[in-house]
Amino acid sequence: MKVDSHLCAAFPEHQNQPFCGRSVILVGDFGQLPLIIDEPIYSKKPRHDSLSNDGMNILAIRFDNSSTIENNQFMDEIHITPQKVDVYEINLAKLKSLNAPVARVHAVHTGGNDASKADSDTAKGLEAQLLLSKGARVMLKANLSVETGLANGSVGTIDDIYLLFQLLFL
Repeated sequence: MKVDSHLCAAFPEHQNQPFCGRSVILVGDFGQLPLIIDEPIYSKKPRHDSLSNDGMNILAIRFDNSSTIENNQFMDEIHITPQKVDVYEINLAKLKSLNAPVARVHAVHTGGNDASKADSDTAKGLEAQLLLSKGARVMLKANLSVETGLANGSVGTIDDIYLLFQLLFL
């Protein structure tokens, strides 16, 4: 052990005692996985658009064996997708399934002309317009009032919308 040998080099008079008679406190992440010498237990191949035949078979078996009830229980859950276009399509389908009028809410830009021209990536995820409907689920992307529970990541459902502008029907 390197710690012991370094301490014994510094304090040779106590070489017969563990850590050469010094108190040692080791701190770390006790839940951390041990080092893997050979092959990793998992790989990142699916992230690179490649999947082994064995991996594909496991996914196919799992998909085929899942029941309609099991699949439907996740329909209302949050979906994580790799592309914004997928997010838009999922959100639009959810709004259509509510069978309620949809309000298009345009952002009010307070950062000058540049703010109104910025895309959502530049605006830290803020969209220029939102499509909202009664029954739609929404998630806050910023802390508005932490003490009242309006915190980043909070999820809620729109109970009602009072409008002074035109509705869209999808």
